[in-house]
Amino acid sequence: MSRLLKAEQPHQLKAFESYFAMGEGRSFPRLAAETGINPHTLKLWSRSFHWRSRIAERDTEVVRQASERTMSDAVAETERNLKMVRMAKMRLIKDIAEGKAKGAFGDLVKLIQLERELLSRPDPMAPADDGTGGSSVVIYLPDNGRDSGIAARVALPDDGRGSKALVHARPWPETS
Repeated sequence: MSRLLKAEQPHQLKAFESYFAMGEGRSFPRLAAETGINPHTLKLWSRSFHWRSRIAERDTEVVRQASERTMSDAVAETERNLKMVRMAKMRLIKDIAEGKAKGAFGDLVKLIQLERELLSRPDPMAPADDGTGGSSVVIYLPDNGRDSGIAARVALPDDGRGSKALVHARPWPETS
């Protein structure tokens, strides 16, 4: 058996880099054809300088970096989508409060559900159980000059069939 080499030289490192760059289809005969180095010499270098483990480490790092970029991109996209949903929700709430969007509670419910889905967590304002089989959100529509303000409770059924929301509106309680 051949003796292992102790210190990797620049030409051996260059051969390793070429071998790594071949990707999944890498082979010593192919590297030998590209570099003009005997395949047995390449195998000795590979054993001496742990090419397999170095390739595995690099591949792991490449996968980790790609995963981080993917997660970062997904988080950024979710944040952009969440911002758009929240802006649309606020515009719709304003329109409802000003009487410009009568009967738009269904759209408001859809926006709230989409926001919850984007957050992947329950709305902290919603009670655990409101007796409807789902949960509800209370939205205060401030005084618009025509009334003293309205509190709307929107019940969001959780049956997975897209059931209609239950909407209850009542005057906002006066504070003393």
